[in-house]
Amino acid sequence: MTAIEDLVRQAALLGWSVEFKPYCEDAETPGFLGQIAGVCVHSRRALKIATEGRTPEQIEAALRHELAHALGEEHAESGPGVVCGGRRNAFGEKI
Repeated sequence: MTAIEDLVRQAALLGWSVEFKPYCEDAETPGFLGQIAGVCVHSRRALKIATEGRTPEQIEAALRHELAHALGEEHAESGPGVVCGGRRNAFGEKI
């Protein structure tokens, strides 16, 4: 099992879904296209992870980071290609 598969399994066991998308930016998560590596959507218990132009290591780092937010961390550890913006709601306000 790869590290990404293991993290997806951990998320599922905790009741979170993982969505791999080319980009995280959409109507639910507005932003500049390609800027966001991952998002933890608490209202849906979903982790959105961007894949376009990212290496498996960057995808793993984003997934690990967003899983930490799902578990309640306000500022999660950052890895390659990930910069923490803190926990925010759909309006960009800190939660």
